[in-house]
Parts: sequence; C-alpha cells; structure tokens
Amino acid sequence: MKPPPKKVPGTAGVGSGATSNPLIPANPLKVTPPSNTPVKMPSSASPVITRVTSLQTSGDKKALQKPLKVGTTGKVTLSQGGPKVVNPVAQARKEAQEREKPAAEEEAKIEDKVFEILKSRDYSTPPLLHDFIEKIGNKLSLPRMSRTLLSEFASVDVTAARVSQVLKENPYYEFQFLKMFESMRKREEIPPTEGAMVLLGMQNSRNLVIALQLIRTIKGTHPEWDKDGKLKIKAADVLKYAIRTEDLLARDKKGFVNTAFAAGLIYDALVMIASELPDGRKKILPYIDQVYAHGLKSAQIAVQLSESMADFAFKKYIFSACLIHDVGKICLAILDPTYLTFIEEAGKKDLPRSIRHFTEQKRFKLDHAEIGSMVCVSFKVFKSIDKAILFHHDPYLLKSANKNLFQLASCICLASNMANNWRKPKDTADPLLAMWKGPELGDFKIDPKILVQSVQKLG
Repeated sequence: MKPPPKKVPGTAGVGSGATSNPLIPANPLKVTPPSNTPVKMPSSASPVITRVTSLQTSGDKKALQKPLKVGTTGKVTLSQGGPKVVNPVAQARKEAQEREKPAAEEEAKIEDKVFEILKSRDYSTPPLLHDFIEKIGNKLSLPRMSRTLLSEFASVDVTAARVSQVLKENPYYEFQFLKMFESMRKREEIPPTEGAMVLLGMQNSRNLVIALQLIRTIKGTHPEWDKDGKLKIKAADVLKYAIRTEDLLARDKKGFVNTAFAAGLIYDALVMIASELPDGRKKILPYIDQVYAHGLKSAQIAVQLSESMADFAFKKYIFSACLIHDVGKICLAILDPTYLTFIEEAGKKDLPRSIRHFTEQKRFKLDHAEIGSMVCVSFKVFKSIDKAILFHHDPYLLKSANKNLFQLASCICLASNMANNWRKPKDTADPLLAMWKGPELGDFKIDPKILVQSVQKLG
C-alpha cells in the first residue's frame, strides 16, 4: 500500500479536487480563472496571501510560503499568472499620467504647427542688426552724467550748486572743465567748480561737459589741447543740432525744450559717427540735414495738432518724437552705403510709401522704423516712446496695447504725411485731408477743422 501524499501547508486537496484556500484553483494546470476577476478581501481578513506563480510553473513548494503584503485598502485580482496586487494610489497616478500624455502630445503638435508657420526655427538675425549694435548702438548709449545734467536742466529750479555736484561725482570731467576754464584766463585764481559754472554760464557749462563726454563715448579719445593750453574743439560745433533745436524752442517758449535738446543730440552723435567713414562727410552729412529738416517740419506741425487735443498725454515728447522719427534712415545710410542709392531710386520712381517701406524691409532685412526704435532704447532718454517710433507708419497696431502711445504714433504719422504733402487746404472737404489721413490712420479720430486750423496757424 502506497503512503499518502505529503500535504503542503495551505494547499489541502491540491490535485484531488478539494480546495481549502479560495484563492487557489483546484487544478492550476488545467483550470484558469477569468482574467482580472476582482476578489474583495473582508475587513477581518489577514493582509497576507500566498504566492502561487512559481508553483504553477516550476512546482516550487517553498514559494507558497513567501508572504506578499497588501494594504487593507488594496485590491487583489486573479489573472493567468495567479493573484495580482493592485495599489489604488499607484493605479490612479498611472491613469492620470496616461490622460495627460495625449494632451502633452497634442500641445507639442500645435507648437510644431506654429513654428512651421512662422519659420521661427529657421530665423536668422539680420547682419545689419549686429552692425548696428557694434557700430552705432553702443556709441549712442548716453552716459549717466549726461542724462543727469539733462534732467537737472529740465527743472526750472536748476542751480549751479546742483549741477556742480553732478560734475564733482566724475573727477575726470571736473578736471577737464576747470582746465578749460583756466585756459580762458578769466581770473588769475581758479574759483571752485560752482563759481566757474556761474562765470562761464550754466548752459555753456552743460554744453561743454556733454560735448566732452560725447567725444569720449563715440571716439574713445581724450580732448585735445593746443600748445597754448586751449581746447581745440568748441562745444557749439560738436552740439550743432542740439543747440539749434533748443534755441528754436526757446524763442517759442515751449515747455519741452530739454527733450528737444536731447533729440538734437542724437543727430550730433550720428554726425560724429558718420564723419569717421571714408565718404561720410561728403555723402551722409548732407542726408542728415535732409532728415533733420523733415523731422523739424513734422515736429512743428505735430505740436499744433497736439495743442488741439485735450487728452493728449505725451506733450512732453511730441516735438522730440517727430524730430527723431526717421533717424533710422541715417543709421541705415551709415551701415550700408547702398541705402542712399535706394532712397534716390525710390524717389525718382515716386513709389507709394507702403511699397517703399516694404521694399526697404525686404532688401535690408530691417526697416528704418525698427532701427529708429532701437536708437531710442540705446539713447535711453527716449526709451519710453520707442514703440511710437517703431509703429509710426502703422499706429493702429498700438490701439489696443497703449492708448497714449497710439495717440503719439498717430500724431507722428499724420504730421509726417502733412510735411511731405504740404499746402493749405481750401476747406474741410478738400481731398488733401483724405490724403493726409490715409488708411493707416483710420482709427485715429481728429476733427478735420483742427487740421485746417493748424495749417492756418503755421502759415
């Protein structure tokens, strides 16, 4: 008689059809329970089950004795490989990741579409932009002392004591200033800085210091003195446009003389940069005069227009913004010798302004409005209005972004149109008014009577 088979703990009746453990099938080699059939554990059940996977494949009896811990809140499912523990926290995290994955993939697809449309991945910086930063932008960065002096003179309470204190903060320019005063031999003894400013004159002192700093910033050289100890340069020659603009507004007693002086200073800086080019004095300096003349005419018109607009917010900058709105053309002429030829050809063909600007952008990869905006940022004094210069041909783009800048850009655009086609309109029905107020100014509301009256005042 054969001895009875040995029993494995926890597997009573294996092979004989009897089952004492509900988690183990009667015949694991022949009968397979449905996949993913959940079996809920009672609250009183022990969180320990017996592994059977190794028994089903290799018959390892010791594997049945290895406990597998499951949290009381977990779930156990039966599959072809035996019981499987499901952690609800991990399962929820996995499902959340699977739900987020399609959204991330869709977002990436949208981004790819945008890049494909804009060709941003293939975008290359225009060579003229690098040239502008290196040859013009860095040199136009107005030093802090010059900006402080301009700010002091903007106040009606400016005093020699305050200006001299600004100069004392920079011993190099204080020394140059006193040396210049000594060369004039006003007195045998050199007075303090404050007294020297009073004797020389407040504006003359300001012009001398700013001229010295402009030469130092652009040329990188020290001021030159002759054998008699006198300064070789004159501030009036270095700051020709700035002083001319200031004198013009001083006669009219306008309240924005200081910003107008700073606008003229940009022209003086560009003259100094252009003068160092081989043909700069011969070709570019006359063109600078043309741009300045157009800017000055536009500025005078814009001032009259702004005075008729009660809610105009940028009256402080209206004159200076119009004066410098086309300085980007001077920069392009300095950076690319063919730009002057382009301007001449466009003038001969009498191209519409929109066509001329489009051709300019395509040919040079930058237009003068973009360069002019960068000039404002580099110079720092006009950084707050750089967007008005950037969009002075398309002011409607600023309408929803900034109402005040939209008004300023529109006023620049209208004044420039009037300056380019200047004559007295007969009345408010004159077609000239429609020519001045083109489609780019469709959102700019201004009474036609104001245009007629402004022209009559200017003469």
